[in-house]
Amino acid sequence: MIQNEQLKKMLNELSCHECVSDFLFVLYGKLDQDITISAIQLIERKMKLEGFSKGMITRTKMISIEILQNIVKHQEKHDRILPYFILGTREHQPTIFSGNVVNEGDREQIITKLNQFIALEKGEIRDKYIDAIENADLSEEGNAGIGLYDIVFRSNKNIKYNIDSLNDNLYTFDLNVSVN
Repeated sequence: MIQNEQLKKMLNELSCHECVSDFLFVLYGKLDQDITISAIQLIERKMKLEGFSKGMITRTKMISIEILQNIVKHQEKHDRILPYFILGTREHQPTIFSGNVVNEGDREQIITKLNQFIALEKGEIRDKYIDAIENADLSEEGNAGIGLYDIVFRSNKNIKYNIDSLNDNLYTFDLNVSVN
């Protein structure tokens, strides 16, 4: 049984959708690095079959990689709510829906960083993105802290997110990214 209300709503819309083929890729359940690699390969093949341009495929793959890696690195284990990743299209424009459970610390960082990045002007995003890449330091966990920058930059700020409380220290994080 799916406990994540955002995911339930999206899957219900998918099942009622007139053209289910608009959803190119759906992934639900525990994720690891091997699944991420396979998912990216499948996404690339499916987008080629659907006739997307090389540039659009590359942008979508790069954003997908960052989203899936963030889920793998930051997912909190929960017995009822599992991570998901859905790649769909709206008028031949890729849209990514994803979600997972995060802890309080990750929640605060996500909110702070996404709000900060989304508030930047387009030129500022590019400059800060390049600066972040050039000056990235790896944490003990192997994080450089530029994944969200990459998503915001490559999607031209076409991002919506929602964070809901599960209990005292756990939250559901749902992300919607339009790639153009």
